[in-house]
Amino acid sequence: MSPGVPFHNLKTEGLWHFPFKIYSKNTHWHRNLKSTVVYCTILMALVQRFTSTVSAQHTAGGTYDLISGDGTANVLKDIATVQNRDLMEKQQLNSLNDRLEDLIGYLDGLEAANKQLSDDIHSLIDSWGITGENRFRLLQDLDQVLSRLKDTNRNKIILNVESKIFDEQAEILNRISAMYMDVLNLYQEKYSIIKDLQGELEDEFRKIQHRLQLSDEQVKKLDQDYRAELEKFRQYMIEWSKIALEKQQIVNEIQSLKEQYNLKMALNHEEILEWQRLLQRFSHDSTNYYKDSLETIKQQIYNDYEQMAKEQHLEIEQTLKTRLSEIQEKVSRGLPMSDQGEQKRLEQSNRFESKLEESQHEHDHWNNEYRRLLEDTQRKRRQLQDLESEQNSQQQKDHNQHERLKQTTNTLKEEYYQMKDELDRLAYSLRFSVEEELKIYEALLNSLHRKKDERINLNQRRIITSGSTTIEQQEHDRNIPTIRIEEPNGTNRWQFDTLSRHSSTQSGDKDRLASTSSNYAEQYKSKTDMEKYDFEQNITDKNKTTTTTVRQFIHVTPQPVSHTLSEIDEELLQKKVHITRKYKGTILIKFVDVSGRFVEIENMGDYPRDLTDWYIIRDVDGRRFEYNFPVYELEQHTSVRIYGNYHRPSNDITNEPQLITKFHDWGNGRSMETRLYSKDNKEKAFFEQTIRE
Repeated sequence: MSPGVPFHNLKTEGLWHFPFKIYSKNTHWHRNLKSTVVYCTILMALVQRFTSTVSAQHTAGGTYDLISGDGTANVLKDIATVQNRDLMEKQQLNSLNDRLEDLIGYLDGLEAANKQLSDDIHSLIDSWGITGENRFRLLQDLDQVLSRLKDTNRNKIILNVESKIFDEQAEILNRISAMYMDVLNLYQEKYSIIKDLQGELEDEFRKIQHRLQLSDEQVKKLDQDYRAELEKFRQYMIEWSKIALEKQQIVNEIQSLKEQYNLKMALNHEEILEWQRLLQRFSHDSTNYYKDSLETIKQQIYNDYEQMAKEQHLEIEQTLKTRLSEIQEKVSRGLPMSDQGEQKRLEQSNRFESKLEESQHEHDHWNNEYRRLLEDTQRKRRQLQDLESEQNSQQQKDHNQHERLKQTTNTLKEEYYQMKDELDRLAYSLRFSVEEELKIYEALLNSLHRKKDERINLNQRRIITSGSTTIEQQEHDRNIPTIRIEEPNGTNRWQFDTLSRHSSTQSGDKDRLASTSSNYAEQYKSKTDMEKYDFEQNITDKNKTTTTTVRQFIHVTPQPVSHTLSEIDEELLQKKVHITRKYKGTILIKFVDVSGRFVEIENMGDYPRDLTDWYIIRDVDGRRFEYNFPVYELEQHTSVRIYGNYHRPSNDITNEPQLITKFHDWGNGRSMETRLYSKDNKEKAFFEQTIRE
């Protein structure tokens, strides 16, 4: 370390360094004074080093003893105490440093005084005129005096240092004793805690011994109960041996019943095969018969109408040419019109009316033929239903008869149900083929009737142009279909649709059309009007006030729709049904068949919707039907029909999206409610059907 370093920057270096300079003097006492000051400084530094080392060792030892214990709070408290003590020691050292700086300043003053004194002594000796040996002797005496003073001062300094060291040691011992007392108190607290824990463990041990005694008593009691139960079990074994003998007898009886069951199953199988042969022959004969008769009737109708049209066209053309030539000849001659010409025109009109009546009779004939075919179809359907009812009754009898053997004849029951399913599939396939044929017949007859109406209208227009007769047809729409749109004011945006069926009446020449043909025309017109016009009525109730906006809505260019005419009784049933519908969102129940054949779901949104895990619940007069959607995505602006297993259509007839349920059909009754739920169990649509009296 350099002599010029300030003292206050050298506190942490372990030794104190005094920034004084050593002057080279010839006097011996001056050197002794300097050495004395340096010696004092070294002693003070050693004292500081010793006190710091002892304090650090004591602090580390006390801290280790405290940390080794479990009293964390006491350890933290002692650490804080030691830190405060170190801070106080640093303050004391700072004060000592200040005092030492004052001492150094005082020594500098003494050094200056010493120098002045030396100069004065030398000047005094020179003034005295002391030279040579006397001067040497005088300086030697002065050195002896200085040496004695140095020894005296050294002894004083040593005594002061020893006293300070003793004070420091005493203070260290006091600190160690205080720490020892703290550790002793800590150990006493731990001893008391251990003693309390020992008492608790002894109490727990006594409780465990008590529970052990109780468990031994329970084991003894259970041993006695076990011996008693073992004795009972021996008695039960004797009884079970008797039961085993009885069981063997029952098994023998079951075997005999199984043989009887196999015999009855063989008889049932033969009966089922006979039914299958009858059904196949019935289906094949009816299909061929209706196809041949339909082709024959169709060809006859085409030939008759072509011949009739040609004859009427030629006759009318010839008559008009003859009449025109006569009129032109009379006009050219200037002759007046005679009553004979009027008579001829009346005769011609009578002939046309007679031909019209003949066409009407022919139309009635074909209408009667259609009715006969319809009755024949219903009769065959009733026969098929009778066969199905007989089959179901026979199955129910067999099921009731063999219910007692349900647990022991599982394999035989599986075979029975397999045969039953095969018979159901055959019956369903026959039912579907008959229904498809009926749809084809209805569509063909519908086209024939439309062509016949067109020909009649053509003949009427021709008669009107000739000026002989005039036939007027007026169609009055008594009930104009409307859309009632209601904009709800609340947040609940349910839309309610109340649908009622109205058919427009068609008026014409009552003498020309028979009653049956007029009914048929009204039914067909009603169906086409329902497909041509959209009829909706939206109603919302907000605080018992209803605001309704009514406006007419009609398709300007109706899309061509393929029709399948239903039976007359079903059409009448549809007219008596009152429908209420509501929906929330873009998925709704578009229509539900009254007879329970299908439920139609529509997506009115602009994006496809995933209907996976959605489900439908239908309540029919207390009966409940539930259907869960499979993994299915419904495209935008499309609908899907969910058919019952009995009524599912063939893929060759229709290409519409369809799903099939596992149950027979959706059921029918007087009060029918159908609800659509999403996969998070929220109701999305509601469709109610009520049959009026």
